[in-house]
Amino acid sequence: GSVVPNIVGTNVTEVKGTAVFKRKVGQSNLGLDFTVTAAGEMSMVLTDLQTVPFIAAGTGVRLGYSTTVNPPKLGDYTMLFELRAPQVGVLRVPQGNGFVTMTLAKDGKMTGAGQTADGNAFTLSTILATDGKMPVFASFTPILGSLLGVPVIDANGFINGEVTWNKVAASSPVKALLYHEGFSSITMDVLGGQYLPVANGAVVRGLINNNDKTINARLVFSEGGLLASELDTLVLSITNPAPPVKTTQVIGLPSNNPNKLTFVLPAKPAGSFNGKVDILNSRKELIRNLTYQGVMAKISPTEWKAAGFVLVPQLPQPGQTIKTSTVLSGQVVLEPNQPNP
Repeated sequence: GSVVPNIVGTNVTEVKGTAVFKRKVGQSNLGLDFTVTAAGEMSMVLTDLQTVPFIAAGTGVRLGYSTTVNPPKLGDYTMLFELRAPQVGVLRVPQGNGFVTMTLAKDGKMTGAGQTADGNAFTLSTILATDGKMPVFASFTPILGSLLGVPVIDANGFINGEVTWNKVAASSPVKALLYHEGFSSITMDVLGGQYLPVANGAVVRGLINNNDKTINARLVFSEGGLLASELDTLVLSITNPAPPVKTTQVIGLPSNNPNKLTFVLPAKPAGSFNGKVDILNSRKELIRNLTYQGVMAKISPTEWKAAGFVLVPQLPQPGQTIKTSTVLSGQVVLEPNQPNP
């Protein structure tokens, strides 16, 4: 709930305050002591005295805008979470890219939604500081865990920084709880930027517009226990058929499409993509129907990263079926089928 803190100091070099967060019966209250400097920087200490005293340090940022003082580059943003090299290919860590789609409003507040690479959905409600800092926090249930960090949106609308992600082991694992053994905190890089509407005559993700509908894009699947012989690279076309006065995007799939690939560009949230694909098997009961999803992020003036995740049921072990086998997360990347000139 909301808390009104006690604040000491006005027109001084720093302001100090305290707040108490009341909790349910049987749980001790949380105490928060914080300091805000003249530069608007915040430091804090959170204390929980229940059973074993717990003290955690923290930082905060100040909302730098209002309805009368607006931030630059309003509108839609997309953001990807990228595993660092030591975690790539580690089976106990979900592979692929988590992501967020969000909107920056005139008052400097940002709202959106996202998913971690294991399919956990979360909502985001945060603020933007004048130096571009943007706190990110999400907590998860029924498996406890959290995602937190303070990425920065630079003056050109690009997002950089890092977040940490952890997941506590589940007390009673069931199939619905993916990666139920949990994992300790890992650090991921944040890549992203402002997502502008597609220009007249253009194609999403900066792809070349082939008006003859020849193949110009591909989806690359990896990790998640996938073998290259099962599912590797699948091609498609994304074109704007009536330049220069239209922004319509037309999806074309090869006539030979044994994996039953589909690809969708939803109107909302802006910058997202999703689809379905099958992993074939000579035994009908072992055909795996996958759903993938991700976002397209402009990460520099000349560079895009379009990626996400796909949840892959593993081939069943004795006593299992496709519906009860272990599920691993893999990566999906949308990229040009041929390098842009």
